[in-house]
Amino acid sequence: MDQTAWLEERRKGLGSSDAAAVCGLSPYRTPLHVYLDKLGLAEYPETDAMRWGLKLEDVIATAYVEATDNPLQVPKPAILTHPALEWMKATPDRIAVDRLVELKTSRTHDQWGREGTDEIPEGYLLQVQHQMAVVGIDLCDVAVLIGGSDFRVYTVPANHALQERLIAIEEDFWRRVEERRAPALDWNDPRTPKLVEALYRPIEGQEIDLDAHALSRLDRYEQLGIALRELQDERDEIRARVVESMGPASVGHLPDGRMVARNTIHRKAYSIEAGSYVDFRIKKRRKAI
Repeated sequence: MDQTAWLEERRKGLGSSDAAAVCGLSPYRTPLHVYLDKLGLAEYPETDAMRWGLKLEDVIATAYVEATDNPLQVPKPAILTHPALEWMKATPDRIAVDRLVELKTSRTHDQWGREGTDEIPEGYLLQVQHQMAVVGIDLCDVAVLIGGSDFRVYTVPANHALQERLIAIEEDFWRRVEERRAPALDWNDPRTPKLVEALYRPIEGQEIDLDAHALSRLDRYEQLGIALRELQDERDEIRARVVESMGPASVGHLPDGRMVARNTIHRKAYSIEAGSYVDFRIKKRRKAI
């Protein structure tokens, strides 16, 4: 299956990597991230951690076989579906005779407990419970390489009560996707404003009357814009005064031990690829003729 077909198949349901995010327990993605992804409203590029995790997968699989003598096979098809729930998908890394096997890398030991136990990070716990529910296997080994040199194997048994609760949450979420009802917005999350821009793309010619709450917010928006410009002007002046104190010197030593460094950076010419963005501005009402 090529990358495009794989992405399209992923959007037909919730995979195990979506489980923690849908439950609001992922440090990397929110429920709104998943919602936008499934509707094709936003794309999230592969991170360096994801890229290296894939590169090291075969290495970790080899280490697992050496440590356990359990032969492994790659699941076929690549994306598996729950026998009764079409929207519930899973892509296990490997399958052994009597268990699933997940292959992970981790920079730190945070949330990893004693080897051989089921004490793994919460997000991975939800991921493997989701996978076991889809495949119908009640055991999963998690092989992890921590810090590039500490290899461990953890064994997680199926928790059917947790799986039932997880399925209920995911089923409700998937119903929202099908009905195009976005999950509740968490305005305490700094990522929410950008996600809202992706959620609501402007439709040319469509207009709406805004209420007093919107008026109050936009008044505050304009006030903050003025304050930001004033602060930036003040910041620019302070920088210029320090430069004046330095003259042509490239380094200035401060009384507290810090330094101010000035370097000339030569930048090559570059072109910007074509794209689009949403412009947002407040306009004055046109006077009637």
